[in-house]
Amino acid sequence: MTAPHLYYFSRDEFERDDKHGNPINWFDQMNPRLLVILDVLRFNWSEYRGEDSPIILSPAAGALGRQLGEESISDHNIDRWKTVNGVDAMPAGLKTREDANVFRLLARDATVNALGLYPDWEIRPGQPSPGLHIGVRAHRKPGDLAVWGAVDAPDTATGRVVQTYTTWDAALERMPL
Repeated sequence: MTAPHLYYFSRDEFERDDKHGNPINWFDQMNPRLLVILDVLRFNWSEYRGEDSPIILSPAAGALGRQLGEESISDHNIDRWKTVNGVDAMPAGLKTREDANVFRLLARDATVNALGLYPDWEIRPGQPSPGLHIGVRAHRKPGDLAVWGAVDAPDTATGRVVQTYTTWDAALERMPL
């Protein structure tokens, strides 16, 4: 399968270390439709913001592809889907509830059909940077958007903070007006 020509993303942006610290470039394993959508979103997000505002692919291991075996239905799971159908990203300037809702509309219009809001992510420890899961799912029509959120919450059993899935609106409440 030939990768589409992208205007706003480079192949290098799709390189991440795997869980063993080995570099993997996921570009050729990305769903071509998702690549085009990401390109369109980077352009449209910059247009909305009135300045160059990149959509930064999360530096976290697993933010692009993951090898999770045949059972996991994660959009990231190359083993099940044979392509990477989802990425975790941090759009520059995504700071408020309005920003998140505008991005949601831009994503729907770009035919994304899986969008998760993660207001508690950090691009580096101590540096908050709300993020999004952006995905394309074969069983959903383009633009038929499944939305959710995930927030950090204390695990009462261990006392550690864990990511807990919730609704888009509940995650949105964690962001400034």
